[in-house]
Parts: sequence; structure tokens; C-alpha cells
Amino acid sequence: MCGKLALTHEMTWRELVTLLDLGSARADHGHTTDETLLWARDTPPASPGKAVLTVVEGPRPRTQTWGLMSRRYRHPSGGPLFNVRAEWAARDYAALLARGRCVVVAERFWEWQRDARGRRKQRFAFSLPDGGCFAMAGLWERWQPPGANTIDSCTIITCAANAVVGRHHRRMPVILDWPAVTPWLAASQDAATLLAQLAPWPDERSALHLET
Repeated sequence: MCGKLALTHEMTWRELVTLLDLGSARADHGHTTDETLLWARDTPPASPGKAVLTVVEGPRPRTQTWGLMSRRYRHPSGGPLFNVRAEWAARDYAALLARGRCVVVAERFWEWQRDARGRRKQRFAFSLPDGGCFAMAGLWERWQPPGANTIDSCTIITCAANAVVGRHHRRMPVILDWPAVTPWLAASQDAATLLAQLAPWPDERSALHLET
């Protein structure tokens, strides 16, 4: 699972457009090019008043609550669903895979591992070697609670861990190359093409390193 993430860089819409390789003509959607996009800097799931920065079809930036909130997609424990296994995406989340794909933007994520005695949990942070932002594949929905405002919430898709993360946890977020984000969000993609993207980040690219 992915239980905590951070994005401390004050990213602008211009920077996000550059990462997405959209060109200056696409710097729109109500955001000026140098406007700072707002989100929570250090985010555990479903934190009151906190949000993660996502990109949805368009592409459009959007802040959302991390953890699917509607009753249909809640965790069996009753809490928000903040991770979804890639292996179950087509079976259990077909509607969101078809029309509710997003990416969650972050600079690092954390995993926990128990010590040799199985008692205390140690936290490990993973990031790109250059400290840059990356995009995690996700699903999102808009929910209308009875008598309340609509809530946009999202979940991060996980896959089997690569060798780097696998030393400390069995799962990791699905990380997409920035050029792959726009195709991931495109409405025309079929399920087989989408599922093929939900794979561990390649070990040989040394994309992640452990922060001690």
C-alpha cells in the first residue's frame, strides 16, 4: 500500500504543463500560467481539510481528498479507500477505470516495515533520484453526500513492488512517465491498454531510492 505522500514544491500550472508536455497553448482551464496550484504539503489519506494535487482528463489540475468516500467504494473496514490493487481494477472498479482515471502528483511516498522483532514499525521514504515530481496512476469520483456539498475524492493504484521498494514492502504505487500521463487520461483508451500500464517502475531505470 501507499499510506503517506508529500509534495512540498510550490508547483505552477506552467510547470505542470511542461511536465505533461502539452505546450504553452494548453495552459488554460481557468489557471494562469504562473498561478501556484494549492494542495496539502504532507498528506496522509482522508485527512480533514487536506487534499492532494491530481490531474484529470483534459488534462486539468484538481485538488481532491485522498481516499474514495462514497459508500460504493469504501474500504471493508468502513473507512475511505486510499489504495486499489491494479490486479482488481478491471473487476471491481470497472466504472472508474472507464471514466474516472487520474494521476496523483507527489515528490515522495512512504512505506512502513516492522523491525526484526515484529514490534516497532520503521518508516521508509522513496523518491526520484533528482527529487523531482512524479505521477501516480489513480481513480477518482465525485460523490454527493445527502444534504452536503459534493466531494471529489481519489485513490492510488498499487502494483507489486520493484526490487528497490520490495526490500521494505510488497506493494508500491503505479508510477507513470510524464509523457504517458495524457494517454492514461484519454477517454479513448481501451481497458487492455490501460491495464498494461499498471506495472512496477523498472528496476534498471533506478527511478526510486531509499531515503534514510
